[in-house]
Order: sequence, then structure tokens, then C-alpha cells
Amino acid sequence: MWANPQKHICKSTYDSKKSKKSKSLVDNLWKLNLTPTQTQPLLDILTKYSSDQQQISDAFSQDSFDKEKFVQSMKQKREANIDRQADIISKAYAILTIEQREAFVDSLNKNKKTM
Repeated sequence: MWANPQKHICKSTYDSKKSKKSKSLVDNLWKLNLTPTQTQPLLDILTKYSSDQQQISDAFSQDSFDKEKFVQSMKQKREANIDRQADIISKAYAILTIEQREAFVDSLNKNKKTM
């Protein structure tokens, strides 16, 4: 599919404008030295969830800004992002070996301390 799937997903799907947690989650998954049989399912998982992101444009019109709609949209977007990350972890965790799972949890814990 892609010559370098890690570079494509990290740069394209989870670019620098996304939250650090999303990028760290993806980076942590790619650091696990996945086998070729694990790479494609992970790409499928990440691609599916990258297209599910919500828009905040309803709060804007040509001549006004609705603060309440914006705040509500941002809260919903944050909740959806948390749910999306949990789904990604759940599905990715299922394809990892025991050693990869341990390394993944360790890596997440290390990143949590620096966030």
C-alpha cells in the first residue's frame, strides 16, 4: 500500500496539529517493531478512525460566531477523541504479542509523565 506506512500515518493522518496524545499513541504503536501481518491491520484501524473526526464549523456563520455551539462542539470533539483513542488501543492491543503489549504500556506510561 504505502512504501513507508509509519511515515504516512504519522505525517498525514496524525499531523502536528493533532493533539500530542494522538501522535504519541501512534508513535508508540509504530515503535513496537510490528510484523508485516500486524502492520496492515493497524493501518486499517488508524485509517478508519482518522476519517471519523468531527467539525466545529457549525459555530461559525458568515457574520457571526456562536460561542455556546463552539464550546459544545469542542467538548463533543474532545469526548469523541477520547473514545476514538480507546477504540484504537483496544483493537491494536488485540493484534500485539505479549512482549509488544508490555512495551506499549511502558511507552505510554513514560509519555504520560512528560505530558
